[in-house]
Amino acid sequence: MINCVNHAYEAPRNDGLPRSAIKKWWMFCRQNLEENTLFIAVCDLGIGIPRSLPIKYPSEIIRRALDFLSPGRRTTDARMIQAAIEIARSRTDRQGRGLGLHNLKRIIDDAKGGRLYIFSNSGLVRYFERTHVRENFRRSILGTVVVWSIPLGATDEQN
Repeated sequence: MINCVNHAYEAPRNDGLPRSAIKKWWMFCRQNLEENTLFIAVCDLGIGIPRSLPIKYPSEIIRRALDFLSPGRRTTDARMIQAAIEIARSRTDRQGRGLGLHNLKRIIDDAKGGRLYIFSNSGLVRYFERTHVRENFRRSILGTVVVWSIPLGATDEQN
């Protein structure tokens, strides 16, 4: 949520939609009682992770992260999202900052059966069972949506 406020609206969108004067974001939660799973989604209508990454980090850091993922391949929105997950530092260089997406990944690693979906502009990265799956689309969603699916522990009703 902090990333929505700090990074989503730091440049014009350049897609025909007006720039919001207010840094809006939305959060949705739902518990699936049948599967005992919690879904949390946070979204914004900002510039997206692929466009904000070069604003936040020097090009050599982004290039290193992209080369680590798969050297020599073209830059896509999905690859930029995954690079943002892997870059665990902040443009402020302050302790405890710049770890948002990396921490989301750690939550999924700790929650057996958890899943993370990060849609941003025309890219998607799905993360589950310590595996990244990237996908790119023809059209942009014009912002970012992050969804966690987290299994909940057994409840008294189930025991």
